[in-house]
Amino acid sequence: MTCNEAGLIGQEMFAIDGCKLPSNASKEWSGTHKELKKKHQKIDRAVRRIMAKHRKEDESKQENSHTHSEAKKNSKSRSYRNTAN
Repeated sequence: MTCNEAGLIGQEMFAIDGCKLPSNASKEWSGTHKELKKKHQKIDRAVRRIMAKHRKEDESKQENSHTHSEAKKNSKSRSYRNTAN
């Protein structure tokens, strides 16, 4: 499906230069277009869920980093004021 969506299948020729690829023609991994589309959608949902989780974690880390740097900045400022008096 991915190759077809990229326009690689159904053209005049499809070739992979000198590359031997393993294949798996088991019933589990082959199927009708409807079944493959359903698997594709399932994988797509999983990827979106994982990416959303990682983005949320990244944002949380950035917020914590920003909060930490602000606290450190404020601490230095207080320290300077205390020594100036």
